[in-house]
Amino acid sequence: MLEYKIFFALVASAFEIIANFPYILDILARKTTPHFFTWLIWTLLTWISFFILVSEGAGTGALVTGVTAVTCLGILTLSLFYGARKITTSDWICLILAFFALALWKITNNGFLAIIIIVIVDTLGFIPTFRKSFLEPYKETLSTYLLVTCKHLLTLFALQMYTPTTILYPAILFLTNFLFVIMLIIRRKKIVV
Repeated sequence: MLEYKIFFALVASAFEIIANFPYILDILARKTTPHFFTWLIWTLLTWISFFILVSEGAGTGALVTGVTAVTCLGILTLSLFYGARKITTSDWICLILAFFALALWKITNNGFLAIIIIVIVDTLGFIPTFRKSFLEPYKETLSTYLLVTCKHLLTLFALQMYTPTTILYPAILFLTNFLFVIMLIIRRKKIVV
């Protein structure tokens, strides 16, 4: 059974790495403009989630989140130079809530409460990218988000322990990325370049 979980964790991690190659190339070619605050929030939340998943027994399923945390840090670094920087009040609120989730987990030692806040903040952190991409659907790399959506689905199969804490994070990320992909496809059909 463990080999099966390891297989899904490795495939999902590979999807994460492969998904970011076209995204990075599009950033460098200035076809994609990652939103700095979105990536700041996602980087912070992913690192926190990784440590929570490890502590809650996600096992091999946490590997995917660890790989994602590293790639988020890379995209965050690129967004400093090539990203969109329109920062709104809601962006600041999301960042503050990310720190609140970390503090809540550390104070209460309750990973589930922290994960609930993290998925809410992660979803809210998607708002700047969603807003930008709704207006300019060709400014995001569709293949990246499609592979990331698949990665989150595979992560669910890689989890060694199924609890609300371990399931919630990858499940919500699958859903938000899936909806983002659908929105990009629909908007690209309406706005032909």
